[in-house]
Amino acid sequence: MRAAVGPGPAMSASPPVETAETPRICVCLCTCDRQDMLPALFAALAAQTLPGPLTVFVADNGAEPADAVVAGLRSEALTPVYRRVAEPGVTPARNAAMALAVDAGFDYLAFLDDDEVPEPAWLEELVKTALAERCDIVCGPVEPVFGGPPPAWALAGRFFCKSGETLCSSNLLLRAGALPADRRRWFYPEFGTTGGGDREFLKRLVDGGARTAVAPRALVREHVPVARLALGYMFRRGLRDGMTDVQILKRRRPTLWRVWLGSAAIAARKLGYALNHLLWSALCPERLASAVADAGHVCGIVLRLSGRRVRLYGPASRRGRTAG
Repeated sequence: MRAAVGPGPAMSASPPVETAETPRICVCLCTCDRQDMLPALFAALAAQTLPGPLTVFVADNGAEPADAVVAGLRSEALTPVYRRVAEPGVTPARNAAMALAVDAGFDYLAFLDDDEVPEPAWLEELVKTALAERCDIVCGPVEPVFGGPPPAWALAGRFFCKSGETLCSSNLLLRAGALPADRRRWFYPEFGTTGGGDREFLKRLVDGGARTAVAPRALVREHVPVARLALGYMFRRGLRDGMTDVQILKRRRPTLWRVWLGSAAIAARKLGYALNHLLWSALCPERLASAVADAGHVCGIVLRLSGRRVRLYGPASRRGRTAG
């Protein structure tokens, strides 16, 4: 575990209350067939400036178990706790990692992806912000590390950058006391193979009163392979977002007609965006990528309303895998 310097909140209902007790910090990591990226990630976690040893809960549901790799990355600075998850998809892995952390009594759970590497001050900045702002959810920025020369549209549109303003799990700190007591209300299973479950879950926490903040200096760098530097990837990313919108509406709208009405409104707006981007794409190449993503968004809405689902997460979906 990591000990943060200064007073911290105890496990209690929102808003967090400062006590003299030092909060316990851990990292929750989901991994799926990315054993080659784990050494760089664990080295960066071992170099964190937050004092004390760090516990890393690793939930793995890849086709090839990563237990041997994870065990070999144990050090004085890091204590990995490995859990093999049988169910495919990102949701079972997230819930398994969170359960391990909560059962072990940790106060704050930090999340990042298995294709990311945090800066040395990452955890310290997240915790500092959580304590200073007395909040339950802290997000930080994500900057890309391209696996090859990126096209002009990828740089101009900043499609692979996150400022921390958008709630997601790729750079996240959660106060354990803000989690639902009923674990069935953690990450919902229907988002497991399509992604978007983190967006739904964090928005649900905010709707329930959780407080949020951004830690602008808690930087994480994400590996972006060449396969993502294509318009086809932008379409699949939009497809995921469209399916996520419908699934969220199904969870929150009591009647089918309200789901259809809400979905139609989103689809109409996205279609308008796509046409506008397409109109300007000759002058700004990034607008074409935006148009393709918006078109994918509309297609995702139509597919989900028709009862179909595209698998984007899991061992059999490596090409289409997108950030959740």
